[in-house]
Amino acid sequence: MQIRELQAHEVESAASLVGLNYDVDDEKQATKEMAAMFLEENPLKPIYFVAEEQKEIIWVIGVSLSRIDYDVYELFWLNVHPNRQGQGIGTKLTNHVIDYVKSRWGKMIIISAGPHLVDYYEGFWLAKVNQISEKQYLMTFKI
Repeated sequence: MQIRELQAHEVESAASLVGLNYDVDDEKQATKEMAAMFLEENPLKPIYFVAEEQKEIIWVIGVSLSRIDYDVYELFWLNVHPNRQGQGIGTKLTNHVIDYVKSRWGKMIIISAGPHLVDYYEGFWLAKVNQISEKQYLMTFKI
């Protein structure tokens, strides 16, 4: 398995993981957000990492410096291919992104998660902070 940054020509392939895990509308939104990684004028340009096996993207996650503070980062669109879930891939690769944030002097990571992911993140490394709506929680991880 190779972990690397997303390339511009792979945006649709990476966003399709979101569609497999959620729906077409989320896939379209992810496509727009992932394409923002390649816009020159974006001051808080996100970076997306992918994991690939046999030339297939099986995992994607986005990370960006937050507008909250200089040492706070946001994670988004963490998705593992449905056929590969439960194999520790998401945990291993999310740790890769945590190391990336630490290398940039990050002190805190925030993520918005649906109710079906709250237990996963609480057991992994994030603590539930606030329920934003019926379908969203704001989670934090202090490094």
